[in-house]
Amino acid sequence: MWSPLKLLSGIATVVAFAACSDSPVPVVDSSESMLDARLFGTWVALENESADVARITVFPFDEQQMVAEIVGLESTDGVYELESTLFRVLLAEIDGTTWISATELSEPEPDNGSRDESAWAIARLDFEADGVILFREVSHEIELDGIETVEGLQAVLVDRQDEQGFLDDEGIRFARYDGVSTRYPTTAVVF
Repeated sequence: MWSPLKLLSGIATVVAFAACSDSPVPVVDSSESMLDARLFGTWVALENESADVARITVFPFDEQQMVAEIVGLESTDGVYELESTLFRVLLAEIDGTTWISATELSEPEPDNGSRDESAWAIARLDFEADGVILFREVSHEIELDGIETVEGLQAVLVDRQDEQGFLDDEGIRFARYDGVSTRYPTTAVVF
C-alpha cells in the first residue's frame, strides 16, 4: 500500500507518506489552497536508496487543488508489481515556505457517498537549482493527532520546522522526468 508522502516521498512527497506523521487536518483549507505550475508534470526520485516511488505525476484538479498519481514498484517474494495510487493535494505558502498536505483518494463510502479524509500527510517543499524539488516530510515521530484546526497546524509548522528531527533528515529530491539526464543519477525506473 502506498502512503502519500514518500511524494510527494513526494511532491513534493510531496509526500510517499508512509514514514510521515499524519495530521487530522490539512495544511490549508481547500478554499484557500493554491496551485503552483512548477509542480505540474511527471517527476522521478534522484539518488535515494529507499525510494520505492518510480514516478509521480502532478496535475491541477480545479482552480485550487491538485491530484498526484504515485506509481511505483512493490516487491513480494522477489516478484515486482506495479502499483498506482491517487492523492488529493493542497498547497500553501506559510511565512515564505511551501507546504503540502496529501490524502489518499479513497472510494466513497457506500452508505453516505463521502470520502475518508481524516489522515493528511504533511511535507515541506524546497525548490532548488535546475528545477529539482526537495521533499521533506514531517517525521513519523512527531505527534500531530491533537491538532484540531488548520491555524493550529500552521502554527506548529512555522514554530518547529527548523527543530532537529521535526522533518525527515535527508528528504527526497525529485527532478522533472523530461529534464532527467546523465547529470542526475536516479534510482527510479520510469514506466
